[in-house]
Amino acid sequence: MKIRRIVLLAMFTALMAVMSLIQIPVYPIVFTLQTFMVILIALIFKPLDTFLIVFTYLVIGLIGIPVFSSGGGFQAFVSPTGGFLIGLLVSSLLISIFKSKTKVMLYDLIVIIIFGFVVLYMIGLPVLMMTIGMKFTDALIAFIPYYLWDFLKIIVAYAVYRALPEDLLKKIETSN
Repeated sequence: MKIRRIVLLAMFTALMAVMSLIQIPVYPIVFTLQTFMVILIALIFKPLDTFLIVFTYLVIGLIGIPVFSSGGGFQAFVSPTGGFLIGLLVSSLLISIFKSKTKVMLYDLIVIIIFGFVVLYMIGLPVLMMTIGMKFTDALIAFIPYYLWDFLKIIVAYAVYRALPEDLLKKIETSN
């Protein structure tokens, strides 16, 4: 692995941490820019690099460095946000695998909504419901503000991705 690639992956791992620490505190899960960054990473990078960035971020948090909105350590994975943390890894990988190669907007937005929203909530909500004793219908209703926030992050992440110069994306792609 080239040093340039290692630095690039480390930089985006650090950006993941920073974006998760930008928070609007609400119960039961704070609003962060973590999902925004995950979507952007998945759009910019190849699947392996996307996996390495998000996995490294999760491992850094798992060992106790407070990079998650809830801090760090194993307890973050068994807290109400634990399922969402695991969901970030799955969602980012699936977005990176299934995104269009030529920035087809409608296709990409459908991929992001399915994998960055539906799959993320399918993994995150059951853990949240188990940890705080919430019923499924109550969780669906309680999360309406989060859905709106996540759709906004999807739109902004895709707009940022579309605005990135093609030559920059090519440099990132060829950093292997």
